[in-house]
Parts: sequence; structure tokens; C-alpha cells
Amino acid sequence: MKIKKDKHNRAVTVGVVMGKTILSVAETIMVELLEEVKDMEYMRTHCLAVVGRDVRSARYESEEGRRLYELKMKRMAIESLRRRKFIKLRKEGDRIVCELTGNGKIKALQASIRSSVAYFYDNRRCLISFDFPEAARDARNVFRRFLKSAGFEFVQGSVWSVKKDLAIQLNELSIMLKIQRWVKIFTVIG
Repeated sequence: MKIKKDKHNRAVTVGVVMGKTILSVAETIMVELLEEVKDMEYMRTHCLAVVGRDVRSARYESEEGRRLYELKMKRMAIESLRRRKFIKLRKEGDRIVCELTGNGKIKALQASIRSSVAYFYDNRRCLISFDFPEAARDARNVFRRFLKSAGFEFVQGSVWSVKKDLAIQLNELSIMLKIQRWVKIFTVIG
């Protein structure tokens, strides 16, 4: 993970999967939260003094209240990701570093595959074939549900296809899930 600056000169943590840079939503939220945590105590007392109520009732009454409400939502999202073990938080000096866990990387890659818009504009398709042993029936069913949710179309048996260029990402996912010995990915014409 590396720290870089985005177009608003904010620090963002960058992860690299298969040579492509992926800005994780969780990491971006974490960075934005960390920028505002330094003066959090001041903001909390200032909002209470100005509005005279808690953050929930103040959220629509002022710009400060809306900002605090958004900060609270970000904090809750980060806590949810941490509880579900998609991110790890650790302190390095005066900074808190957010890191994707193995499960977090898998979920981020699955989300990337689902939302991909890298369509083939010719007659090519990404074809995936799998042959899970009967002992891995649950893994096969989970993988099949993922393919369906990612827009793949059933061809026959355990062969699925999609008109998107996903071969590299699917290969990376099969390696992360440790199912590459049962999964074959092709780019075919037709």
C-alpha cells in the first residue's frame, strides 16, 4: 500500500492488484476520516454549543451539522468494514493506516468484476469453465452465484460466458480464492 495525493490534494491509500491501481472505497473513506479526526473534539463541542442538541438533530440545521453527520456515517462504515474483517487499522507514528485484509481484497476484486464496463465490441467473449469436486460443493455454489451476479450467462453444465474483458481479473480472483486448479478462463471468438 502506498500513500498518494488525489486531485483535491488529499492523501489516498493505493492498492495494486495484477498491476492495476485500485482505490478502495474503504481506504478512501478512512483517509477522509483521518483528515478530520485531528480536530474532532473541537468539532463535537462546537456543534453542540452552536446547535444545543446532538449531531442527529443538528444534521440539517447547519453546514457544520451536515458535515458532522457525514463524518459519523463514514466512521460507522469504517467500523462495519473492520467488524466484518475487510480492513485492518494500525497506528504508525501519528497516523492510522487502513489496510485491506485478504477477505477485503477479494470483496474489492469481486466488486470490480461486477461493476466492470470493459465490454468487447467485437465478437469475443470471456468464457469460464469450472469443475469443482463434490467435496467442494459449497464453494462451487458460491462461485456460481457470484458469476450470475456478475452478469455471466449460463452456457451449459459448468460453462458460463460474458461479453466483458474479465480474464485477468477472474484469474486473479481464482488465485485469491485458491480455486485456480478447478477453474479455466478463456477469451473466445464467437
